[in-house]
Amino acid sequence: MLELFWELYQQRQIGNVRETAGNAMAHAEAMRITAARETGKTDERVDKLVLMVHAMWTLLSEKTGLTDAELLKRVTDLDAQDGTIDGRITRPPVRCSKCDAVVCRKFSRCLFCGEEYTGGSAFETL
Repeated sequence: MLELFWELYQQRQIGNVRETAGNAMAHAEAMRITAARETGKTDERVDKLVLMVHAMWTLLSEKTGLTDAELLKRVTDLDAQDGTIDGRITRPPVRCSKCDAVVCRKFSRCLFCGEEYTGGSAFETL
């Protein structure tokens, strides 16, 4: 008789584990779908930005006579400013003028005291 109760208890535990695993799988699938949707939005934004930059460059090139070689040289020069030519700009951390904490560039403000960071140029706040 004790074995029967033990068996029922184990079956109940197995059922609980299966239910928990099923919930975890459903949650993981929902997270995967959300991530895929967000990635799609990011890809869309990047595509639009590439199109806008291309349009601006062609207009600038037509109006000023600048060449692709000059553009590529400038890109390489800017890329090299951080010490590594890797196709991206790595900026050193910026300190808050009010409390001297590191400023979160993503929010353009100090997360400790709330001081707004305006940066030295339009590109520093990106």
